[in-house]
Order: sequence, then structure tokens, then C-alpha cells
Amino acid sequence: MRRRLVASGSGLRRLPDDLVPDIDARVAGLVPSRDEEPDGFDPDALIPVKDRCKMDRFIQFTLAAADQALRQYAWPALLRIRVQATAIV
Repeated sequence: MRRRLVASGSGLRRLPDDLVPDIDARVAGLVPSRDEEPDGFDPDALIPVKDRCKMDRFIQFTLAAADQALRQYAWPALLRIRVQATAIV
């Protein structure tokens, strides 16, 4: 997905009519899975299967985004500092 963003690609797609027949809007930002695209979303990399079964996909996105934010911020170097007071906004 990052490669597509760097190339100015968009995740916006026209929705199939049968997917949301009661909604007038027909465009959405779809997140492809790893099965659909090589760079697609891969929840297996972060969330155990038994936990994924208990959560909606948007929660999986939230956990993955929080993990990515902490890694980009180099959080492991700061683990000694008030871990309980950490939040992702």
C-alpha cells in the first residue's frame, strides 16, 4: 500500500451496487488484504488468530496503526519511561 501511496495512487474505489444497496454513496476507501495485493493489510503479522476472531476489522486496523506509530517513533528505546501512560492519538 505504501508503494501505491508514494506513486500517488488512491485506495478509493467504486463500490459494487449489491454491496450497499441502501446507500446512495458508491465510493469508498477499501483496504485490500494480503490475499488481494502483495502489499495489502496482513493482520497475521500482528494479531493472533484467536484474538482476531473476537474483533471487527476496523479494530485490527487500529491496532496495526498504533503498532506502526510506535515503531516509527522508535518506542522500544523509550520503554523504561512510564509505559502505562502511553496513548496513541
